Amino acid sequence: MGKCIDNCVDFANGLQLPYNASAPGNYTLPDGTQLNFGVTPQYLNQSRDGSSKAALIVIFVIAMIVSSMRIFVRATSKAPGFGWDDGILVLTMALYVTYIGLAISTIDLGEGRHIFWIVLQGMIDQTVVSKQEIMDFVLHLVYNTALFCCRLSALAFFQRLSGGQKSVRLMVYVGYGVITAMYLPQMFILIFHCHPVTALWPYDFQIESSQYTCMSWGLVYLINGCLSLASDLMLFAIPARLISAIHTDKATKAKLALILYPGVLVIAVSAGRLGILGRGIYYADQSWFYGPMLGLEGGEIGGTMMCISVPSLKVFGDRFFSSRKDTSTTSPLQGNKHGDMTFTETEHTKMDTKHSATDEKQHSEATSTA
Repeated sequence: MGKCIDNCVDFANGLQLPYNASAPGNYTLPDGTQLNFGVTPQYLNQSRDGSSKAALIVIFVIAMIVSSMRIFVRATSKAPGFGWDDGILVLTMALYVTYIGLAISTIDLGEGRHIFWIVLQGMIDQTVVSKQEIMDFVLHLVYNTALFCCRLSALAFFQRLSGGQKSVRLMVYVGYGVITAMYLPQMFILIFHCHPVTALWPYDFQIESSQYTCMSWGLVYLINGCLSLASDLMLFAIPARLISAIHTDKATKAKLALILYPGVLVIAVSAGRLGILGRGIYYADQSWFYGPMLGLEGGEIGGTMMCISVPSLKVFGDRFFSSRKDTSTTSPLQGNKHGDMTFTETEHTKMDTKHSATDEKQHSEATSTA
């Protein structure tokens, strides 16, 4: 116990934290040991948990509403009806619910508080810190899996949109391989972050720290974040190819971009998560980064779900307000009455139309001559 206290105090004193030296906080361990951490109880009890929870819940609610609209549209369509991309989206929604529950529970355990608070809790009751580490471990397994399923659903959605565009379909098939190839190392590096394998990620002051040889949490999260960003960049490059494959005016393409390019926001969120990780890795005071990181992770899942569900909103709105309009002559990538998205002005169809017009003209001239 004495060694644990010494390590903990050395660790805490090495942090550059603001404090009121004239009124330090005195804390008593269960065995009666008196500690002076050099920070006031008021500072130690500061919390930003509310804002982190609010961000998680708000994004979650919006994403679930938008995704549910898409599922409703597809489930009530006669043709082609509920597809496997929709089934994967439903699985993603279930994983997203699990992620939100774990994230809020982890925050409630104090994982988003001052690093000083975590250290003190570990000294008073190490089971609390162990629970934090285990829940964080499970949480990020769910996070990676939810994003993987959501990306698969997005690829299946893009595949459905591709129609006869071979180049787009090839990009989708390559995407399946790339997404899977990036998901596996994300999971392996989390599962095998310590030797022997454990769900814990022991601090120096924990008794278990001598039992395991672990990778730096910063390195593990950084690798995961970089792979996630690369996956998002690859995934949302496909809509650009989809739009370029459509032969229509620039104004219509701009409208399509508003529907298919919200993925840019997801990429920004993914990049922002890397920025938060940088703060947690390189700053001496590791306080206040964990809650925002969870918020951005939730935003990444929810944002991807919304991106692939936005095109169904118009169909849902038309049904709800009973004001469907025929847009077959104005939109090259449209939702039909079944909620499907189709190409209507590809190069192939233009060629067919041109040949039909030529045949009709020749027939007309032959008739006139006769």
